[in-house]
Amino acid sequence: MPCYPLRCGKMVMRLPWMTGVDRSILEWLGEYDIVITPRVIYENLERELPEAEIPSYRHVSRRVQFLADEVGVLTKYRGKRGKYMLSDLGKRYLNGELSEDEREKLAKLED
Repeated sequence: MPCYPLRCGKMVMRLPWMTGVDRSILEWLGEYDIVITPRVIYENLERELPEAEIPSYRHVSRRVQFLADEVGVLTKYRGKRGKYMLSDLGKRYLNGELSEDEREKLAKLED
């Protein structure tokens, strides 16, 4: 499976359904390991991305929910609505430590 580089220099598996926004969200949360809302994720992406690549807040919010509810690489903090953090699966993904089953499962997901 093809890979792409993170800002930190690590290489991670490229997934067919993953968007540039998804990669930015995961990289950002992986770098800081914090609990955060989609609004704050959006505002930080807005600061860091070139103007032409800035997604809408609504798009960021939908992708965060997808990454949490469908993919499982994010998790709701203490089950609270609107607060998210990187899940154990998300950490393993960013560290290149997924099992073969996890890699296959993630690769088969559809957006």
